[in-house]
Amino acid sequence: MGHDLVDLGDHVREAMGAELPDDITAALRRLSRHYIASRYPDAHAAGAPGSHYGPDDADQAIADAVRVIAETQHAWRQLVDATTEPTDDAQTGPR
Repeated sequence: MGHDLVDLGDHVREAMGAELPDDITAALRRLSRHYIASRYPDAHAAGAPGSHYGPDDADQAIADAVRVIAETQHAWRQLVDATTEPTDDAQTGPR
């Protein structure tokens, strides 16, 4: 799986048996593009890495990350709630 967020999203989709929201898929795609360039300073053919990014890029990456984290927390709560729902016996108490 590595560091590819698109691939990670595909694994999550398969595990949950549900499609990810389109905005999450788009955010994962945009965020994945930053991995190589931010890790390896010679990833761009010419120029310093900072010359390829501006404030709008940073703002978009932060917004994408915040959205993905929020969706992840929501999905996690749903999974936890689904596994901790009381059974009928627990709702009625001892007999």
